[in-house]
Amino acid sequence: MRRWMLIAGWVVLMGGGGGAVAGEPGDLQKQLDELKAKVDALEAKKGPPEAAKEKKDLWTERLKFSADLRLRFENVEEDGKRDRERGRFRARVGFAAAVNEETDFRFRLTTCNDGSPVSCYQTFGSAQTKKPVWVDQAYIDYHPQVVPGLNLLGGKMEMPFFVPGKNEMIWDANLTPEGAAVKYALPEGRIRPFAVIGGFWIEERENDRDSGLFGGQGGVKVLLPVEGAYLTVGGGYFDFANLKGLPTLWKAASGCGNTLDGASHYLYDFDEVEAFAELGFRVLGLPVTIFGDFVKNLDADAEDQGLAAGLCLGQLAKPGDLAFRYDYREVEKDAVVGLYSERGTDRRGHEFGLEVQAMRNVQAGVVFCMDEVGIADGGDEHDYRRLRLQVTFKF
Repeated sequence: MRRWMLIAGWVVLMGGGGGAVAGEPGDLQKQLDELKAKVDALEAKKGPPEAAKEKKDLWTERLKFSADLRLRFENVEEDGKRDRERGRFRARVGFAAAVNEETDFRFRLTTCNDGSPVSCYQTFGSAQTKKPVWVDQAYIDYHPQVVPGLNLLGGKMEMPFFVPGKNEMIWDANLTPEGAAVKYALPEGRIRPFAVIGGFWIEERENDRDSGLFGGQGGVKVLLPVEGAYLTVGGGYFDFANLKGLPTLWKAASGCGNTLDGASHYLYDFDEVEAFAELGFRVLGLPVTIFGDFVKNLDADAEDQGLAAGLCLGQLAKPGDLAFRYDYREVEKDAVVGLYSERGTDRRGHEFGLEVQAMRNVQAGVVFCMDEVGIADGGDEHDYRRLRLQVTFKF
């Protein structure tokens, strides 16, 4: 528009007293073309239009960064062992990027204990050496708009299976499986069925059988007539292939409680059947969650069952908010893969946790665990106590 206003003004200035334009029609056309070329050159020097600049900068809106730092003091007392006190920390940073309207890419780095699949914590010490950082997540989440509630995941991902009450009897909260999974959950209605199926690599061996995991889970979430109340029930099956007769996973030479043969290899495979329930409601405006989780290893001859149950009260939203958690757990020697269970197997005990939202994006808490370890028949049963004081900063 501005270009043509300039040209129109030039035409008026060139006009005579009676409105006649000086010069011949051919000369006028030539002068108009020259002026248009000059205007185009001036606008080209000014760079792309504002709309193009805005479009070019839109990639910043497709990224969402996140980070957190947790500082922890830990005291461990176990019969027959020296008491241990240590300072630890966990630092994580990552981002989620929208590839397009239906695809997200998620990536996260974390501190880690020598590449452990279940620990992101580093212990202060070791002559104050530098601490390593590892890839914790790197996966694609495809969620087609034509099927709301469907997610196709591939890569090193967050745990795709439903975990009642976020208990860690079967799956440690820091575990990030590697493979592919399909998830579906009906997004609307009072009755919302869901299902998950996935296949994951566990150990790739050059000269022996590979170990893997194929798992499926299904259930339903029912919204109850009372506001904020729901009930989730379901079950799962997790088939760990090719563990029996092979060395323990990662560096867990002890098997983390599992039964080993004379060569320190797994004595059993793990074909785990799970049943779970979670009930949520509100009391005096506070959310309450009661949960139960049962598992049985069909491949073991004995010591093959595990049970976790507990409750969560409150939530952390604004400064001063409190959240309490209680967890009871009894896990026999070969109920689950010990490495992937947060406290291992062959134990029973209680865990209490209390957190406070100290200020915006800052949470402080205390966790106390009291277990009996070696509960199998003929085992060396003894006490285990662990106290954790921690502060978490979220960015």
